[in-house]
Amino acid sequence: MIVFDHLFWPAGYALSRDINASSVMLYPGLLGLEHLGNEPDYMPMIISGFTSPVTSIGNRVQNFIMLRVARYALQTIRRVIFYKTLNKLNISISNPYGKIKLALHGSYVGLGEVSRIQSELFNPMTKSTGTWLPRTATLSKEVESFLHGDDSRMVVFISIGTNAAWSKDIVNVVLKTIQEIHNTKEIRFLWSLKDKDYKQLVSPAALDLGIPLDEMTDTLMIVPFVDQYAVLSSESVAAFVSHCGFGSMQEAIHTSTPVLAMPMMLESDQVTNAARLVQLGVAESFDARPGRDKITTDNLLMKLRSLTAADSGGDNLNVYRQKANKLGKISNLLNGPSRGADWLEMEMNEGTEFMVGIENHISWIERNSVDVYCILTLVVCVLFVVVKNIRSVCKKTKKKKD
Repeated sequence: MIVFDHLFWPAGYALSRDINASSVMLYPGLLGLEHLGNEPDYMPMIISGFTSPVTSIGNRVQNFIMLRVARYALQTIRRVIFYKTLNKLNISISNPYGKIKLALHGSYVGLGEVSRIQSELFNPMTKSTGTWLPRTATLSKEVESFLHGDDSRMVVFISIGTNAAWSKDIVNVVLKTIQEIHNTKEIRFLWSLKDKDYKQLVSPAALDLGIPLDEMTDTLMIVPFVDQYAVLSSESVAAFVSHCGFGSMQEAIHTSTPVLAMPMMLESDQVTNAARLVQLGVAESFDARPGRDKITTDNLLMKLRSLTAADSGGDNLNVYRQKANKLGKISNLLNGPSRGADWLEMEMNEGTEFMVGIENHISWIERNSVDVYCILTLVVCVLFVVVKNIRSVCKKTKKKKD
């Protein structure tokens, strides 16, 4: 059996064909499933961010259009760039994954294994295993000392991933918030920040605002890189300020860490992830995309204090931590790597021909996207009538002038 990552499908598919072996493709998260090549129109297109278990007719219409645009664009690119290679390997350009027996993906609790999206929306050959964590994680002596030193105050970890960028306005608000917390000595901050962002944004902003960062080392530690999973695994970390990428959310839930969600990209998975975490009760959220929520020091302070509030004693845990603990236990009990291995072994020994097609569980209208076609036809008709009337009015006006 050939097991390969979705980025290397030509080699994996060709090798499995040449030696007549079953093939299994792995996805570290939900991203990439739109490239399977045979997703139905009623499935929310992952790349659009619409990963809610229930899709509206508006989302389905958008998916219908985006799927076809993306697919034909991808096919054109493949033809131009990989034409000779694909021909040599005898791989179909339209659906390169058509003969793959099984696709496994790791997903965080609430969006994959324990939600309706697994059974109702995904292609039947796609199986969720639960998060593919933990992995080996280490911290530097400096970070270890900051997290677990003599200071007993809880820590807020701030980190955004590759698909996000700090803006000047948000940096100013974060710095003012940290200064306010420094004065009250409530909590501490570990901020993972690239050297470029520190030099171009944080350092000039601190200078303009008159915030002496070098005098706040007991409250704030800024590092260019840190092992995120290792930090979130620390019992000292009370909350995680994140852009809400899939990897970060997997780690946050697996380590039972409440989240201050700040999605930063337009129509990306970050927005849906943030909304889902709020729905699960483990997060507060700001929409940090341009032109969205106005983030102020006061409302940032309020949300951070809610997430990091001390327990009242007994069973009266912080409500966010209480929900996060439950999801963390579920994520660990799922044991994603072991479940993924079980599916691989099942495919190797027994095969997965027993999987029932998802089309058997939906109505004829949904299966054939009749409602979507009707709406698109109605839109075309309305546009036709509007254009026709505009042209008629223009002709009458011109005739009247003549």
